[in-house]
Amino acid sequence: MQRKIKKNNDSRRMLKMLIGNLPGMVCRFKNDIDWTMEYMSEGCLELTGYQPQEFIGNRCISYGKITHEDDNLRAWEVIQTAIKLESKYQLEYRITTKDGQEKWIWEQGAAIYSAKKRVIAIEAFMTDITSQKKTELEHQRLIKELRERNMELDTFAYRISHDIRSPLITISGLSSLMRMETSMEVLPEYCDKIDETVRKLDYFTKELLVYTRSKEREEEVTKIDFRALINDAMEDSGFPFYTAFINLETHIHLKQEVYSEAFRLKAILSNLFSNSIKYRDRSKSSCLVKVTVTSESHGFNIEVEDNGIGINPKFKEDVFKMFFRAAEISEGSGLGLYIAKMNVEKLQGSISFKDTQGGGTTFMLSFPLVEKTSG
Repeated sequence: MQRKIKKNNDSRRMLKMLIGNLPGMVCRFKNDIDWTMEYMSEGCLELTGYQPQEFIGNRCISYGKITHEDDNLRAWEVIQTAIKLESKYQLEYRITTKDGQEKWIWEQGAAIYSAKKRVIAIEAFMTDITSQKKTELEHQRLIKELRERNMELDTFAYRISHDIRSPLITISGLSSLMRMETSMEVLPEYCDKIDETVRKLDYFTKELLVYTRSKEREEEVTKIDFRALINDAMEDSGFPFYTAFINLETHIHLKQEVYSEAFRLKAILSNLFSNSIKYRDRSKSSCLVKVTVTSESHGFNIEVEDNGIGINPKFKEDVFKMFFRAAEISEGSGLGLYIAKMNVEKLQGSISFKDTQGGGTTFMLSFPLVEKTSG
């Protein structure tokens, strides 16, 4: 008898040691939505931050309460299906630990049945897979990003070839017509059309250069002279000969010096100016472009307001996409606002727009202040 008791004690001690050495927690709980715990091994503390006795009988908190609300119902459905099939189950879900950390848990378990096939309890093993899950999620994110970049590259290559080939075909056609033309009076008209086509092609190639430079290159942080920057951006907008009917208003109200990447700010403004001109309201005598620059303790803001035809609200989610054109009358490439947004994000800023009272669009940009670089 004493040998039997000693053997049982040795078995319990060995089982306790094995359970204690597991990289996780062994538990037994009721089949209810709170996962009311009846037993939890010592691994509970490391896994959840709670002592086992805090869960037993839902004394202080239930395990269901610390399970992520988006995962709890799914866990319930998986376990109930396994119970009906009298099989094991496996789960991955999130919990919130006592100190507020979010952890990913892998759980495997099975129901314990009475002689009448009634569920007495569920016994399971749980372990922390947060590190593996983060790696998996990051891997999925990178794959998704790579697919999106590949799609973007395919679209980019197609549109570039189209937008470059189209004006070249136009120039070739006009050149052929000029060779066949017998009247010298109409030749200047052909030349004007060729000049206009070359101008558009030149502007498009400049946009491509800005896009390429904006995508990866790190720019120098310098003190920003906003008046000079705005004037330079207007000259680079691709429409310098429209200055006769462009009414450019500049309002600068700064509380302190602003340091940023001048190239990126210039690229943003020149594309917004170009957008204002391309989508101008031709029924109005002049094209208004109003620029307001302000600063606060934590950052600076730029507003670009115009009196153009505005942007249809249905295009709100699309205007910053590559090659998107919001109106058929546009003579642009569809790269401008995409380049602007890309540079805004490079500067860790934000960009949005709204309808301007009386017609037109106002773009609102916000940027954090950066420290003056040494030297």
